[in-house]
Amino acid sequence: QEPKKIDRKVYFLFAVPIGLLTAFDVLLSNASLMFITVTFYTIIKTGALMWTLLWTVLLKLEALTFLKSAVITFICLGLSMASWGEIEFSTVGFLLVSGAGCMGGLR
Repeated sequence: QEPKKIDRKVYFLFAVPIGLLTAFDVLLSNASLMFITVTFYTIIKTGALMWTLLWTVLLKLEALTFLKSAVITFICLGLSMASWGEIEFSTVGFLLVSGAGCMGGLR
C-alpha cells in the first residue's frame, strides 16, 4: 500500500509549527549550555511541565482550577529552591533554557 499524502494545508498548519518549535527547543537548550551548568540546566528544564500546563490554559484546551494552580505553584517553588544559591548563575543561560522549556511546552 502506498502511504496517504498529507494535505498541504494540514502540513503547514501542524507539521511545520511542531518542527520549528522542536528546532528552537534544541537550539535554545544547546545555546544555554554555553552559559550554565548541566545540573542547573536540568533543574530549570524540568519547568517545561509548567509551560505545558500554561499553554493548555492559554489556548483553552483545559480549564484552570485551584488544584492545577497549586501544582504549578509547588513546581515553581521547588524549582526556585533547587536553583537557589547556584554559584555560576547566568541570566542569559537561564533565559535561554527557560525559552527552550517554553518552546517544548508549546510543542
